[in-house]
Amino acid sequence: MKLKERNPLCIACGREWHKGNRGSGILATTLTDEPGNGLHIIAGCPRIVISYLCGDCIQLRSRNDLLRYVPVSEGQPISVLGTKDSTAFLDRTALASQLVEPPTWFEGRAASLAEYCKDQLGLKRFCELIERFGLRTVGGYSSESDRRAVYHFGLMFGQEAPSGPPNVFVHPRLIGLTQVAYLIKSRDGTEYLGAVSFETVRHNTLVWVWLRPDVRRKGILSHYWPILESAHRHFRVLTPLSEGMRSFLRGHPGHDLTETT
Repeated sequence: MKLKERNPLCIACGREWHKGNRGSGILATTLTDEPGNGLHIIAGCPRIVISYLCGDCIQLRSRNDLLRYVPVSEGQPISVLGTKDSTAFLDRTALASQLVEPPTWFEGRAASLAEYCKDQLGLKRFCELIERFGLRTVGGYSSESDRRAVYHFGLMFGQEAPSGPPNVFVHPRLIGLTQVAYLIKSRDGTEYLGAVSFETVRHNTLVWVWLRPDVRRKGILSHYWPILESAHRHFRVLTPLSEGMRSFLRGHPGHDLTETT
């Protein structure tokens, strides 16, 4: 007779975790080298950890409280993958200026991914072409500063989006070679105004878009839309959407909506 698999335990209080419990949630974080007790490692990805929090403990909204239970390498949780009643409990991130720096190519921590890129020359040419249009292409091959800029805008998106924080990462191995983002440069090319993120596995899917509030409704996304459509033909758009994005798509038809990437 097959034994019934036990439910995981809440990482904070140690009680049994149930998916149906009101307010219960799942927290995905980057991992330190030695995981603590009660952490569940995702198979095949040794630097992502899944932790479980019951409905009572998820009410701990302070990041400092949370970090007592979850060791993280990047300093803060990535995302909350919760049940419908769960709530995000990350401290709010203040918008900070993201300055443009010269691009790099498979340097630093990204160097170990170079062997997995089948067409480095073709990818580099694509990045250089997109750069001429005022967009910085960002993936696992990019500089630390560009990856952090995308991460920052992803957190800002998560504070406004009905779906909560997206899966944004800083470590190049967590980004991989299938996620690609485009940082939008200011007119003078000195700082970034926002980012657009795509997932390219199986389908091209636009996952999230975020622009600084002071540059919205000025035609910036409309200006770059044909470039994105050319780079990711017939791409789908991930839901749920804000009212602003729904309005934008009504004026830019031709893209199916999807609940999964």
